[in-house]
Amino acid sequence: MSGVRLSEYDMSGVNELPARVNRGVFAALLVYFMLIGYAAVANQPLALLAAEIMFGLIAIGVGFVLYQQAPARESTSPLVIAAGCLIAGGVLQFGYLLTALGVLNDISSYAVFIGVGLYIYAMFVD
Repeated sequence: MSGVRLSEYDMSGVNELPARVNRGVFAALLVYFMLIGYAAVANQPLALLAAEIMFGLIAIGVGFVLYQQAPARESTSPLVIAAGCLIAGGVLQFGYLLTALGVLNDISSYAVFIGVGLYIYAMFVD
């Protein structure tokens, strides 16, 4: 491997995210909550739509990041399941936006909630 240590490729640790990824997630969450606040105060449906789109993008993005951080070949690890829940929640959010079926919005929220809970659990277990 031409001078590259194998430990540099060990992605089993949950806390090994690059700083730019952490800043990106923080900025996306900040924009999301600002849009929600603006939509509530100004009664702007377009801002609410933008926030719902951000919700789906954040869920899918964080899910992919968690999946990359998960231990290799451990499909039952809490981190892999959390990633799957977050990705599914984001996809369901876009399904809700396309169909306006309220049940998809509810399931999306539950999936994201479960994904975040499993991520927190994985942080304490690892």
